[in-house]
Amino acid sequence: MHLPIVVLAAPLSSGKTTVCEYLRTKNFVGIEVPRYVYHLLNMDFRKRNVPRLMWIPELIDATKKAGVDTVASSLLEELYSMYNSDVKGFVLCGLRDIELLKAIQSKHKKLINIVIKTEIPTAFAWSKERMDNRDPVTIDEYSIVVESEIKYIENMSKVFNFIVINNNSTLECLFQQIDDILDSNDLVTQ
Repeated sequence: MHLPIVVLAAPLSSGKTTVCEYLRTKNFVGIEVPRYVYHLLNMDFRKRNVPRLMWIPELIDATKKAGVDTVASSLLEELYSMYNSDVKGFVLCGLRDIELLKAIQSKHKKLINIVIKTEIPTAFAWSKERMDNRDPVTIDEYSIVVESEIKYIENMSKVFNFIVINNNSTLECLFQQIDDILDSNDLVTQ
């Protein structure tokens, strides 16, 4: 498969889902990586009330136990199964596991890695709008979760080139940054 995969890495409530939804309007199809891997490995984090701070380490550990290469192959197989003639590319939303990203890149060479940066007070306010009872309650708790997630993203950024976009203004500005990235990778955004 020669279509690009957009890898979106960003902490909690920074705009990953919004960007994924926007990319769908551009004929991209995708997977929310943590949810898919939890499902693939038969892990029901909602029933166990796993704190957000533990989600990524638990997921990375479970991925290693299942076999990183196996999980990467399954993710790609799922993405490729969504292909039709209208599809312009794929999206992996919320990937924060460096070993999984390495395995995916070894199998699919055309990756566009994007990090979404959002100011903590703004992202915290967005997390409150989601009304997910598993989200941190205070801005201090939220900051701890975000800082832990940023460490995973920084580790990936040491190995892979990531394009950084800022989500601190309007949706139009965010979407323009995405269009610019797609255009610079010879992907038509019309």
